[in-house]
Amino acid sequence: YVLVRFDYLTKSPSKAVISHQELASKLNVPSRMFTPQASGTPFTGNHLQLETLWSRLIGGSLIYPDDVNVSEHRHVEGAVQQVTVNRYERDPSARRRCIEFHGTSCKACGLNMAYVYGPDLGRDYIHVHHVIPLHTIKDSYVIDPEQDLVPLCPNCHSMVHQRNPPLSVDELRSKIMPRYIALFR
Repeated sequence: YVLVRFDYLTKSPSKAVISHQELASKLNVPSRMFTPQASGTPFTGNHLQLETLWSRLIGGSLIYPDDVNVSEHRHVEGAVQQVTVNRYERDPSARRRCIEFHGTSCKACGLNMAYVYGPDLGRDYIHVHHVIPLHTIKDSYVIDPEQDLVPLCPNCHSMVHQRNPPLSVDELRSKIMPRYIALFR
């Protein structure tokens, strides 16, 4: 892993240097490598290539972590940032039909939130995952809630989306079941 502190790599941290999509494209890695959702994701690219590219982009020499007194850095959060995204419409009745058909237990790990968090907090809480990601279809379509949707707990839902394209539920299940069995022996 490499901790990249982009705010320390330029003398003008408030000035946009490159979008994460452009950076990923130039390094031939998925763009999510440089987004908050992927924090903790290992960068498997060429680190020298990244340093060279960044140096060219900022038009100067790089600042290395040893050159910065990190203890002086204040961790400021909460600034408002306007973001434009595509939102894919979902039909709430398709979600209800999926849950009626499949139930509220995770299809990957079997977790039912009501068992863990109690019936007041956890009853009927489950994420509903699109087997085929909506953004890949590029158009509206008629969904079959029994075949196209599957209930997943929040952790499993996040884990299937750690890969692009997402892992199938069967792939995730095959990864976690041996560990579950070992946990409860």
